[in-house]
Amino acid sequence: MGIFGPNKYDLLETRVRRLEALVAQLAAGESVDVSPGGLAGLHPDARSQAQLLKQQGKAIQAIKFVREQTGLGLREAKELVDGL
Repeated sequence: MGIFGPNKYDLLETRVRRLEALVAQLAAGESVDVSPGGLAGLHPDARSQAQLLKQQGKAIQAIKFVREQTGLGLREAKELVDGL
């Protein structure tokens, strides 16, 4: 991340990571939630980490973590964390 926030290459890298995770889940025969705000692309370990942060009362850190892992916007990441 640059001094002024994420640049376009950081955002693209995040999207590629999310898509690679989604492809890995599909290749493993797992079902995935591809609905808006769904958990698609959020690796199970990352989901556990986000849940732990939320349980510790660190919702803002959980939202930031989910955004970094998935490339979701603030609103979508917040809705996802609120649903954990």
